[in-house]
Amino acid sequence: MKKKRNKKWLPYAITYMVWLFILLLVVLSGKTESGQPYPVGMGVAVSAFSALLFSVPIWLVQAVYMFLRRKGKACSTGENGQPHVSYTEEKQRKNNFCKCPVPKVIENRKLERGKDELRQLQVRREEVERRLAESARREAEFMQQQEAHCRERKEKIQGMDYPTLLKDAIYFASKQMYITKEEMRDEYPGVPAATKRCLLEDLYKLKAIQPRIQDGSWLSLLDEQRAQKLIAEMDAVQPRRSIRCDTDTGVVMDTMEGHEFEYFCADLLQHNGFTDVEVTQASGDFGIDVLAQKDGVTYAIQCKCYADPVGNHAVQEALSGAQFYHCMVAVVMTNNYFTPAAIETAQRTNVLLWNRDKVLEMASSGNR
Repeated sequence: MKKKRNKKWLPYAITYMVWLFILLLVVLSGKTESGQPYPVGMGVAVSAFSALLFSVPIWLVQAVYMFLRRKGKACSTGENGQPHVSYTEEKQRKNNFCKCPVPKVIENRKLERGKDELRQLQVRREEVERRLAESARREAEFMQQQEAHCRERKEKIQGMDYPTLLKDAIYFASKQMYITKEEMRDEYPGVPAATKRCLLEDLYKLKAIQPRIQDGSWLSLLDEQRAQKLIAEMDAVQPRRSIRCDTDTGVVMDTMEGHEFEYFCADLLQHNGFTDVEVTQASGDFGIDVLAQKDGVTYAIQCKCYADPVGNHAVQEALSGAQFYHCMVAVVMTNNYFTPAAIETAQRTNVLLWNRDKVLEMASSGNR
């Protein structure tokens, strides 16, 4: 196909013809001063000359416009003289390029790169599996050592009375920086939870440990020298009475102090099938000394070691304390008996009263 030529003269010609046509209409439709129409030849000549004069300014404007247009096209081309393309054309060009067949060399390089990545991935997977197997082996060894240590400790502390356990706890605290519940469980397997709490309480009274509120553990304040000194002082004085549920008489129970009686009651509950037995803090307990659970029922227990019968005030405290701890049953437990007013209030509020007879019965049944 032949390329069409760019007819640059066409706009100028059109402009001239338009003016010529207009002037011919004006001249030929006009008349002379005498009222006669203009001669045709003269009208054509005048119109042709006038159209030329009127067209020159427009031709200049058109020439300037064409010049500026050509200059704009030149500016729109790229560095290599190629015209700029739009975003859509560029995207289409790239898509067409991607659809082109990839050379064999590039394809082989991609395959080799993929094989290298697979080999590296396999090596990493084998390394992870090896580390996991090593970690499992070490964990199994640690569990075996832990079980062996628990068996050894259980055999060692079996049959120990409370003073001996306390001395052992002093030695244990001197070798530790922090004492946690898990360490106490592993170090004293088979020992009731109430007895462990009593050991920690006595260590705190001896200023051997200090509580850490942030995680519930205990900070040891002992070294080997001070531990030996504490044990020597304990041997020099009368050892503390063992708080165990093996008594068949109320003589020992009557001579206990308040805090000691609380741990005594906690041991009684644990030996009688109660679980999650916990002695509350000395302050801020809202009248409740021991929390326990049995058969899905939660108990809030107030312990009263009195020389006289327990009155109505203890029943009210137990009831309000059980509501605070969201327990199902409120209990008052004592080494003595209850006044008639206390019994009447307990019947109205469904508070359980465990008097001296009930406590001795629990102590005898716990030793079976």
